[in-house]
Amino acid sequence: MTYISDHPELKDLIADHRDVLNQCIRERLHAGAKFQPADFLMQLDQAIGPVLMEILPRFPERAGMALTGLCDVVLDLLVAGQFRTEVTTPISPFMSRLWNRLLPRLATPIAIDPKRVAASLSNALIQIAQESPQVADRWLQNFLGISDDLQSVDSVLHAGRFLAWTSGLAHYRKSVLEYAATMPVELLQLCLAGSLSAPGTAGLTNAGPVNGGLEGDGREWIERLQKDPWGGVVVSRETSNWRRVGHVGAFRGFGGRMLAPPLVWSDEAGLLASDGKQIWKIHADRFGAIMTRFDGISVEGQPWKSTEKPTLGKWLAEIPELGKATSFANEGNTLVWTEATSFHVFIGANLQAVDTISIVGV
Repeated sequence: MTYISDHPELKDLIADHRDVLNQCIRERLHAGAKFQPADFLMQLDQAIGPVLMEILPRFPERAGMALTGLCDVVLDLLVAGQFRTEVTTPISPFMSRLWNRLLPRLATPIAIDPKRVAASLSNALIQIAQESPQVADRWLQNFLGISDDLQSVDSVLHAGRFLAWTSGLAHYRKSVLEYAATMPVELLQLCLAGSLSAPGTAGLTNAGPVNGGLEGDGREWIERLQKDPWGGVVVSRETSNWRRVGHVGAFRGFGGRMLAPPLVWSDEAGLLASDGKQIWKIHADRFGAIMTRFDGISVEGQPWKSTEKPTLGKWLAEIPELGKATSFANEGNTLVWTEATSFHVFIGANLQAVDTISIVGV
């Protein structure tokens, strides 16, 4: 569909604001920005058009402000290397989905503050996709699942941050849980329901409570998740169940981060891994797993160099793979280990609350 050509009202709106739009383009080009005006015209039609066609019939008095605000964001994205017709980046398909599918469903918040909503979500998507394309895909999918119920700017921004965590960025867990305790109950319930039931969630393969739907106001779930990264599902089983749930890391030549088979250890900073060149912090919970660069200390002198066989104790009987471990560490209900022939860090969990889990690590 060519939105401008197919919708005369959109064409008239753009004509009424032509001078403002041309001035925005001239200012950026004069400042030295490198982009083709033709790229902007294409995105005016293909990215901004779908959003405006949802705003025009519902908020005609705010359509002009939405047009100029969205154009500012698209121009900034063009300058940053997004949306260019001659350049396809790994983020490009996700950005197209954001503007073609998600933003049109957020017409009310965008009509209120178009620049803030569009810029915040676009910037968030860039950061998420750079960390993990798989998480970016789930984030968009989960966001689409609850988008029709997001009617304010704050609800959109809070949901975006919450869903970044529950789509697989486990290192956001602590900060999200801190403010989740103060979120409006309706928004908290919405975010939890979308996170736990959406297909493709990075955590539970049976993503949802075993004993039925989301119970209570969501506060109890937040308390469980604060106490246990693998908690938050209601079941009757009381016995513990340690098992392997996934892995992070891979050989750098295959798109991973490790130059050599890693070793792991734990200290006051948490669960750490190193390939002898760089130290990584391991974050894992029921929604996903990820490694983040741990800077500020030298690899030299760290426990990763130890050749001492780890004491596996009670875990060996329940996770036979630990018999091949070259290093081992645990933090609460999460354990990690390595093997001599693998570039992965393997993850196990004490699953007192779920029947089936399979995390996707990045």
